[in-house]
Amino acid sequence: MLLSSAHFEVQVVAARKDVDSADIGFCHIAPVTSSSVAPGESTKARKHEYEPLLFRRAFTNDSYLFDWRRHIVDGESDLRDVSIRVYSDSSRSHGTELRLRECWPVRWSGPTLDAIEGGVAYEEIELAFNELIWVRG
Repeated sequence: MLLSSAHFEVQVVAARKDVDSADIGFCHIAPVTSSSVAPGESTKARKHEYEPLLFRRAFTNDSYLFDWRRHIVDGESDLRDVSIRVYSDSSRSHGTELRLRECWPVRWSGPTLDAIEGGVAYEEIELAFNELIWVRG
């Protein structure tokens, strides 16, 4: 079954009791990228790591992502799991899930504002994570 790059949803699951989980309406997610050191190669770095993942959504009055980044900047521990569900079409009846475990925002950026060109204002968040799980649907 082929999956569509246009039909997906993202849920952020908070581990802290004082923070809500949320379904986030992202319009763009960069590719998930992982890299490894060759077996037997001598290095002090981790043998396997994931590149931080960029998410983009329309900028609204919802400060959920900014607040999460603010927790990290303030030195708080606020790791969250993020589920990316990808579907074959708009009916969302078939698909798969990529679950990012123990995520934290390493970068947040607000919108570029341009009165000449106009258009939609976007915010971005870049998430680092410790583990990727492919949940078959």
